[in-house]
Amino acid sequence: MENVISQPNVPGDEVVIRKSVSYHPTVWGDYFILQAQSSPSTQECDERMQERAAELMEQVRSMFKDTTDILQTMDLVDSIQLLGLSYHFEKEISEALNRVHDADFNDHGLYNTALRFRLLRQQGYHVTPDVFNKFKDEGGSFMSTLGSDVKGLLSLYNAAYLGTHGEIILDEAISFTRNYLVSALADLKPPLTTQVSLDLETPLCRRMRRLLARDYISIYQEDATRVDAILELAKLDFNLLQSLHREELKNITKWWNDLVSSKNLSFARDRLVECYFWILGIYFEPDYSRARVITTKVIALVSILDDIYDVYSTLEESQRLTEEIQSPGKLKPILSMENRNLCLTVVQSNLQVADDELMVRKSVSYRPRVGADYFIQHGQSVTPTSECDTRIKERAAELMEQTRSMSKDPTDILQTMNLVDSIQLLVLDYHFEKEIRKLPALWLEVAIRWGPTVRPLLSLLQRRCEMEGAKVGGGD
Repeated sequence: MENVISQPNVPGDEVVIRKSVSYHPTVWGDYFILQAQSSPSTQECDERMQERAAELMEQVRSMFKDTTDILQTMDLVDSIQLLGLSYHFEKEISEALNRVHDADFNDHGLYNTALRFRLLRQQGYHVTPDVFNKFKDEGGSFMSTLGSDVKGLLSLYNAAYLGTHGEIILDEAISFTRNYLVSALADLKPPLTTQVSLDLETPLCRRMRRLLARDYISIYQEDATRVDAILELAKLDFNLLQSLHREELKNITKWWNDLVSSKNLSFARDRLVECYFWILGIYFEPDYSRARVITTKVIALVSILDDIYDVYSTLEESQRLTEEIQSPGKLKPILSMENRNLCLTVVQSNLQVADDELMVRKSVSYRPRVGADYFIQHGQSVTPTSECDTRIKERAAELMEQTRSMSKDPTDILQTMNLVDSIQLLVLDYHFEKEIRKLPALWLEVAIRWGPTVRPLLSLLQRRCEMEGAKVGGGD
């Protein structure tokens, strides 16, 4: 990091020495815009894939109904989860694991015991780790004869990582299985070699589910016991989801290019795809498409703000910018017009992202209008002195007086409480703190007469007022 001199825009302004960091440019560029171009042929292909996937899903649902053997049920659930298909079969998996949990499971080997433990713990069932005590010798150590059962060791290794604090036997299992798996790795054959190598690098419960699904498709394809319908469904589903994710990245990249093209953001990191990948690691399902887009945009914008504070602005500018964001319009701006507009544009973009996305489905705006309108306006002008602003302030003052008149006659307890409730929900209570503070004592007197009729709303207002430092009494 080095210092660079920022020349003043206006003669006579102070020269500012700013920090400079050379972040490498994004490696993605417009890749997703160029690669995700849709055409009638690709849309037709996607439709055929979706139709085939729907047929295969019905076949898999039939497998759940037809499979009564507990061991086969566990293998079916495990395969579907590792292939990234579980979000299609949540109900079937829940019912299947409920049967597994209730079944008698005392006389089974290491592989199935550990598999049952992992599947149930992943689903939130309480399963005691004492089920592994039968695999220990008289000295309290795991039996050395288990070393030849590589599949069993791998199953125990992944299950043990679902342990909680104080479950010593699972800590011992990790150490025991890792040593044996590492030593046996050179003698294994595919696909077990690949599976053991990947799990030793990162246990199943710590893997990103999309990357796990991609890896396990290749492993499952080489498994002699595979079910071809499940394998085909996994490939189709992966490709369909990948197409959706690429389309999302195309739209996000276009939005990002429009945002930064007119701004000098050379000091900031351009890591849009990395932000998206972060969210994709948590929620990859189609139902969360809008949430992925919103969250990616917000994180990318917060990243710019982070670089403004860490790199671009001076300490004094950072302090004043923070105060101005928290108390808009009350401070004399310290940033230059260009720099201030840049910062406020980023803040405004944060406010607008969720609103724009949600407006696609609903005709209601979710944006806090006062704050958003302030930043929209101040991206254009520094001081709110226009004729329009003056008329708005005058009209607001008239309406506040009307509202104060409403609160002067608090004899109608229901009307008064509904008035206060509306004012608080509309975030207008900071204008009427004095009026609201006078009401609690009177509420107590009237509430005693009204009793249960007003108690729920009175209780709600009481909690709000106590947060503000005013106490409201409640009578029977």
